[in-house]
Amino acid sequence: MLKQPHALNRCSNLKRPSAGVDGGQGRRSNGTGIEMDHRVLEPHHEARIADVTAALQTGERDRALRLAVAALEEGVDHPLLLNLRAWGHERAGRFAEALTDLEHARDIAPDDIPILNALALAYQRARRWRESAVLFARVAAAAPDFLPAHLNLGWTYEHMGELKQAGGAYEAALALKSDEPIALGALASLAARRGDWAEARLFATRALAVQPQQTAGLYALALAEAAEGAPEKALAMVERHAEDAQRPILDRALLAGAAGDAAHAQGDPDRAFTHYTRAAALLAQGHAPSFAQPDQESVCAYVRRMTIYLEQTAPEEFARPQPPLLAIPGTPRQHNFILGFPRSGTTLLENVMGAHPEVRTSEEREGFAFPMRTYMMWADGLSYLFREDAERLQVCRKTYWAQIHDQGVDTSGAIFIDKHPLNALKLPLIARLFPEARILFAVRDPRDVVLSCFRRRFAMNAAMYEFTGLERAALFYDAAMTYVAAARPRLALNLVYLKYEDFIADFEGQAFEMCKFFNIPWTQDVQNFAARARGRAIATPSAAQVGRGIYQEGAGQWRAYAKHLAPIMPILRPWIERFGYTPD
Repeated sequence: MLKQPHALNRCSNLKRPSAGVDGGQGRRSNGTGIEMDHRVLEPHHEARIADVTAALQTGERDRALRLAVAALEEGVDHPLLLNLRAWGHERAGRFAEALTDLEHARDIAPDDIPILNALALAYQRARRWRESAVLFARVAAAAPDFLPAHLNLGWTYEHMGELKQAGGAYEAALALKSDEPIALGALASLAARRGDWAEARLFATRALAVQPQQTAGLYALALAEAAEGAPEKALAMVERHAEDAQRPILDRALLAGAAGDAAHAQGDPDRAFTHYTRAAALLAQGHAPSFAQPDQESVCAYVRRMTIYLEQTAPEEFARPQPPLLAIPGTPRQHNFILGFPRSGTTLLENVMGAHPEVRTSEEREGFAFPMRTYMMWADGLSYLFREDAERLQVCRKTYWAQIHDQGVDTSGAIFIDKHPLNALKLPLIARLFPEARILFAVRDPRDVVLSCFRRRFAMNAAMYEFTGLERAALFYDAAMTYVAAARPRLALNLVYLKYEDFIADFEGQAFEMCKFFNIPWTQDVQNFAARARGRAIATPSAAQVGRGIYQEGAGQWRAYAKHLAPIMPILRPWIERFGYTPD
């Protein structure tokens, strides 16, 4: 449910310097006690560095920047100067140029901790999370008393879905400063995500004792109140803060969503829908600079473009003989997929199968980055995919497994299930790279799916931006389902649909059939999946629900919001009928 709680109200404190030199995070000076790079320089160059350092020491940051730029133009190649110029680029919004300078500085001084910290922050901004995490981990190891490194490492791990590692980083921060509000709020939010309401209350209360208006603490405590039978108290706690124009826009979005959840728990769908609509509008506005620029193709438009390609391409193009594929060391003995639209039950299915002792699952870790860039991000890419020889396809398969393994998943000799809902948009890659894979596609009442996507707060990316409006979410659902329907017969996929409602109505029977489809021996362990799930760090909004086990309330929630869904019914009706759901 809770994707990036605390980060929304601390970006200005942690992601970049407040004034450009130190900013409380060791960004550009050794004021944190971290030793900077000391290099042997020519006397003339040494004088330039001394001038810059003197300006920094007297707080003349703009003058230090001008001196650094001038020195670099004179040919003085030094990490301090590059770091300062990178800050200047960042301040002017030239983030690509800043990243170039910082990577060059890192190449010059690969062990300079302030440079590594600054570069990690730049990678954060560029959403290059894994590279950012590697550098923050290096900074934290080299300077274990440097609090911001632990906080930023935790925040980066959250974006990667590595929630246990995130919690460990925040605990390390608390070991340095027991009343650190960012770490306390973060741990409260992580506890709320997994439905541990006692721990959520504990950390939220501690965070709010230090910062009474902290968004993360308010959010986690409100969720705990609503979950434990006091939705009116939760609503009173967050409703007014969601309307506070002085708060950052993304903080208001988070609190408006919490107000919606509280009103929903109170049995007031009209009030809840008002808050959800407000939260979505704020999210759309806050993230528009990243995902809604005039020259950007939306994910929905991309999916429709790919569907047109599938529909207009001659079937024989996709029926070319499959080149022989060689075994790759360290890979599983079986490889299958669980796909579906977000909020369709994929996390539940993954956790049921993950309880099997022979199964390893991906937990939404990405593996298709390289083949996606190579074949699916440009107009004629797919035509090349289905004409590639065995050697090129083998390279793509190796990059897939390398990416999965680099994220800590041990697949060697196991039965591996790659669960990632929107890998449904990568069906051509699955068909060509892993033609023997079996694909279970989760289906849920389209009204429940779209409503749930609209209500939830996801870690933002281009696909999740499509959920920042009810009609927008419905159009994305329609585009994705149309794409899958077009791809399934053309790609000769071994794909079957499984309805969420059937699964929860006949759990044991459907779980048995799921094992049978995946060719996995049945075991009673799958029935105990909920206990296992409560001990895992599930990185999706379904974490708390999955920890409850099988429950019926997830089906038919759309009925309370029927009048609000009426405008999107023409979009969803074909899929309601196609999947066999009743129209009312």
